[in-house]
Amino acid sequence: MQGDLEHALRRWVQAGAIDRAAADRIRMVESGAERPTRLRWPVIAALVGGAVALGAGVLLLAASKWDLVSPGVRFALVALLTTVFHLAGAVVTERFPALATTLHAVGTAALGAGIFLAGLIFQLDSGLAGAILLWAVGAALAWAILRDWPQAVYTAVLLPFWLVLELTERLPGVRLAETVALGGLLLLGLVYLAASAPRALDPVRRALTWTGAVSVVPLALLLGLNAGPQANQVSMPVEPRWLLATAAALAFLVPMIVAVLLRGTAGWPAVVAALWVLAGIALQGLPPEAAYVWGAVGAIGLAAWGVLDGSHLRVNLGVVGLGLTILVFYSSNLMTRLGRSFSLIGLGVLLLAGGWLLERARRHLLAAVER
Repeated sequence: MQGDLEHALRRWVQAGAIDRAAADRIRMVESGAERPTRLRWPVIAALVGGAVALGAGVLLLAASKWDLVSPGVRFALVALLTTVFHLAGAVVTERFPALATTLHAVGTAALGAGIFLAGLIFQLDSGLAGAILLWAVGAALAWAILRDWPQAVYTAVLLPFWLVLELTERLPGVRLAETVALGGLLLLGLVYLAASAPRALDPVRRALTWTGAVSVVPLALLLGLNAGPQANQVSMPVEPRWLLATAAALAFLVPMIVAVLLRGTAGWPAVVAALWVLAGIALQGLPPEAAYVWGAVGAIGLAAWGVLDGSHLRVNLGVVGLGLTILVFYSSNLMTRLGRSFSLIGLGVLLLAGGWLLERARRHLLAAVER
């Protein structure tokens, strides 16, 4: 219902039937009307906890009898688990949609476990990448049928993971390949972070937004830590260079396509994000201090993107990223050069004064978003 309303509002605004202010007022009214029917956090916690406990209990029960059954029975049991969860979700769809979504999510998780167990049972040697690809295909089919946000998240996470595994398995030990993979994941995470337009109600886009929010900061830290002169001291045969070039092209082309599909022309800041990620990949061979400048620029850019797009989440993440960059720089470069007492004093001043300044800046930025 929410997705249909958002689609209709965009259509009406483009046709000139209503203006953007009227569309925003309609969103606020409908959001307020739907709020009493939304699930409260205890219900959500119960659903998530129940799904985890149910899946873990079934797996433990199967594991306790694993050695007593034949390989064929093992495979049938794993396939049955996936089928049962999805069928149960289909049965309760009309009465309890949230429970149906949870059961379908557990069913797709059971599919992944079944794929890996099938590989062990029948001693298949397709590798981890092949198993992840099969799991991603199953999640994509489930998303195409169900249109549930957990299936979309499964697909959005598993497909890039498969591409990264393919690259690292074909070019083992090549530092540049790992850096390109990290850069591609970081750029895709930024695109996911901007998937949801301001005040959008589409649950799939909101799920992608939070997927990006969870992944962006750790991936940026990993890419920054990959910088250094030692990164260039990796030899690579001539033959796989075409593979690395293809991977680099996909690392930037795929997120750009996703950005256009999600936001259209409003996703143009993803091009700037791609240039920033490319600069992060180019940090190889530079002094490690360059990574701190790169991280600070990215954090400021993310906050500016949030102000431009009206996103509180991106502003908050940008401020957090800037604070982490300063803290890591102090602990890595300055703290070791000071005595124990002065280093602790400096850390306390940094946390108190820096935290106050960052919070003040964050509030100013959020005020700019509201304007």
